[in-house]
Amino acid sequence: TDSHTLQSESADGGVAMEKFMTVKRKEAEKKKEASSEC
Repeated sequence: TDSHTLQSESADGGVAMEKFMTVKRKEAEKKKEASSEC
């Protein structure tokens, strides 16, 4: 059961990291659009 818990924790961490990277990418795109408008 310990290994199963570790696997689920690492999987959740991967999902959290993906969400974090996606948010950062969207923020960067918004900044690019804002700078191009100016």
